Amino acid sequence: MVNFKIDRLPSIHIVDRYLDTVKLFDVKNDDEGLDYFLSEEDKKTTPDLKSLISGRFIVLSIGGKHNTKKAPPFKLAKICNRLVLPVLILGDMADKEGASKIISLCSKKDITDLTGKLGLNQSAYVIMKSQLVITHDTGLMHIAAAFKKKIVSIWGNTIPEFGMSPYLPAEGSRIFEVKELGCRPCSKIGFKKCPEKHFDCMIRLDENIIAEYVNDHA
Repeated sequence: MVNFKIDRLPSIHIVDRYLDTVKLFDVKNDDEGLDYFLSEEDKKTTPDLKSLISGRFIVLSIGGKHNTKKAPPFKLAKICNRLVLPVLILGDMADKEGASKIISLCSKKDITDLTGKLGLNQSAYVIMKSQLVITHDTGLMHIAAAFKKKIVSIWGNTIPEFGMSPYLPAEGSRIFEVKELGCRPCSKIGFKKCPEKHFDCMIRLDENIIAEYVNDHA
């Protein structure tokens, strides 16, 4: 698929592929999706964070190991500017620069940068309390699926057909991608920068359609 754009991929999610591997041990899918467990300690918050997650809000997860799996900050800022609900940005310390760029480009006031401030389980708790999660193809996307959240996933150089899309997320979840590109997928994982130098898989995403969908479903 990557090298010749010939689709011989199995039309089955990676979770089901794993379960198929162990079926000889009588392991069966309960069809209830993924699990993610939080302790009471994980749910403890500072007063500031408690205030942020006490109402309705949207999570924007901006992480991703490879840059070609991440939308540019200006594109995410355009999406955020059109959102009705407050936005909390999640990510680790490596995402702080991207979060700062997004906020600097935003006219929206109720957007908060939490990158690098929370551990993984605290981030998961914030996701659990959210109305909807906007995310790249990354770990927090799968945590959101475990909590049965509505997920708007944004795909760049990779494709859901690899089997890594959100597994049994909430109804109303949607994948956004630019399907008609002859260069996509350019990698099974990702690159530091677009090998074609145009990054059309992210640049050509329509931020108006994405924001409208989020507003209608959050």
